[in-house]
Amino acid sequence: MSISIKDAIVRVAFKQDGKDHVLVTPFCATQIGKYASMSWRKRFFIPQLGEFVSPLAFMSWLCHGDESQRHANNPMRVPYMSKEEFLKYQRAGYLAKWYQLASMHGALVKQSKIGEINLLDLPWVEYKVHVTGLKEFPQSQINAEILKGLVKLNVENGNYEGLKLLASADFIPDFHLATVQKWIDEVVRERFNLEPVKEKPVKAAKTQTPVEEVQEETSSTGEEGLAVESAQS
Repeated sequence: MSISIKDAIVRVAFKQDGKDHVLVTPFCATQIGKYASMSWRKRFFIPQLGEFVSPLAFMSWLCHGDESQRHANNPMRVPYMSKEEFLKYQRAGYLAKWYQLASMHGALVKQSKIGEINLLDLPWVEYKVHVTGLKEFPQSQINAEILKGLVKLNVENGNYEGLKLLASADFIPDFHLATVQKWIDEVVRERFNLEPVKEKPVKAAKTQTPVEEVQEETSSTGEEGLAVESAQS
């Protein structure tokens, strides 16, 4: 029986999560892989749009216009749509992830290494292991590499303000900050007629111990990744 390239790579090259690769999911071996997941639950604030519990919750809120999705444990899936339309939600989700990561700078720095291993130097991947074998997600490797880029940029530059340097990032395909923000504004103000909340200043990340971080930040039990299973090819 033939296997996918990713399956072959994982079986041959990726033996242990956190030592020779980083799996991006709330259920992986490394804390930074959990933090990087799009479904990681950690409250963050987007200027003018308010508070959200995860980037997936933001995407669901933006897609459905349902205020309850801001803090949903299991956000609603992105409905059927064209690939072009889905990519808009995907880029908006990466922007939301950047805001979340900006509130976690201290935690990301602490978890970027395990002993002498710099996890930012390892390959980052996405997959699930079931009893029937390994399961890939559409475009999962692209997603993992983008999330690694967002984390690395945050760790190396200390982006407390959320958007600093993101406009010049070249690891998100076709990402143009002004275009993404304009499209979000169109959806919020026109399609859903939602009024933006009063803007609050983005505060610098508070330094926490690993125990405090785990107590505050609990992972979602929903699907990880960027809801890419809903993308239509």
